Amino acid sequence: MTAMKKISLLFMTACMLCAMQAYAQCETVITPSEAAAKAQAGDKGTYCIEGYVVSTVDIYCKTNAYENQSFMMADQPDGKPVFEAWRVVGVDHTIAAGSFVRIVDATFRMYGDVAETYAGFTVQLISEVPAVINMPEYGTELWPSEAAELSLSLPYHDKPTEEVFIVSGYANAVGTLDTKRGVQNVFVNDNADSSAYVFQGWECHVLKDSEGEYMPIQQGDYVYITGRLSRYNKNPQIKGGYVATFAVEPYLARVSGDPYKGTVAISGTYEFTSVNADTAMFTIAATPDPGYEFVTWIDATKLDLSDPDAEMEKAQPALTIYNEVKDMKEDELRAFAEKEGLEYRELMALLSMLDKMMQPTMVFDYEDLVFWRLINDLQEDTHVFPFRAVFRETQGVEKVQGNQVPGTKVLREGKLYIVRPDGKTYNATGVAL
Repeated sequence: MTAMKKISLLFMTACMLCAMQAYAQCETVITPSEAAAKAQAGDKGTYCIEGYVVSTVDIYCKTNAYENQSFMMADQPDGKPVFEAWRVVGVDHTIAAGSFVRIVDATFRMYGDVAETYAGFTVQLISEVPAVINMPEYGTELWPSEAAELSLSLPYHDKPTEEVFIVSGYANAVGTLDTKRGVQNVFVNDNADSSAYVFQGWECHVLKDSEGEYMPIQQGDYVYITGRLSRYNKNPQIKGGYVATFAVEPYLARVSGDPYKGTVAISGTYEFTSVNADTAMFTIAATPDPGYEFVTWIDATKLDLSDPDAEMEKAQPALTIYNEVKDMKEDELRAFAEKEGLEYRELMALLSMLDKMMQPTMVFDYEDLVFWRLINDLQEDTHVFPFRAVFRETQGVEKVQGNQVPGTKVLREGKLYIVRPDGKTYNATGVAL
């Protein structure tokens, strides 16, 4: 028997054992319609039910351990709903219409005319119909009805989108301004004459006037709510965003890097607007894996990742300028600025930004983004700033702890090490093991 056949046989055996273990909890498996009949007959036994989810109902009753969700079941994917799985715990709202599920250790009861589970059961998701959501571009302006439809299509309960949107409409109801926090609840609709609550801005930040006084939203105002879409039970919303009678422009910083060479992270206020730009600060950090080193940050716009040399080619102009001028004295810098047609202060600002770009950990504010836009020749209306960390194989890896030493490079479990003649081992960054 070949090694591949052995692996396949072991895999199939493991799958069979897992399936047997799962079904061991289900001595009796029945359909939803059979479960409904047993509930109506007052059967007090414990059963396992397998069937299709045909509709879901969110019941917002969240604790530290779980959230609740109910769903109606049928014998077939398009069948008539005949049985309710009542308050399923711990499913994180991943069960959607079309899913085929198994209810384990269920007892039944009748609630009016509805047959449902009573208590003490768990749910196993056998197959799930993935949610396909076509997300509009970052910063897209939506009508309240469009925002509501998009929010309710999110696969997870009360989980906001990754993107920022602007929802514009008429304020048909407003809450009292919280002057301590500067937030207000605003309910909006597509039409000025409608009283229905289509979309809500929950605890959204209200802007101040030139004298520092809050400008609360009034009923009937045409407003713009900026932030990340989410849902609270069946209520579509933006929570903690911004609300104003004029469009508030959103900005976003993102980070990326070759996952096979290192890791990247971002923290702080990296989703911000023109309103909080003066106080917005965020940190981006790059950590190379053993055998690699950090080179610089580049703008990832229009970067062809299918080209292995694309990152270094995009980084090279900044590296060339930086290496040329970083050790110049003031008179040399002034001469260089004159040659390039720059003001001396402009060159100093450029060098300051270039120096930041060469650091693996970099703190950014809005003013830095202005210079970043200039350096990378980005459009004025650029609202998404994709920072990409450039890694390369460690140069001169034998230079351990600042001293040139002979050694042998070895790979152990996918990581690079240096073994010196005396038997001591160092990792690729020169740290003794």
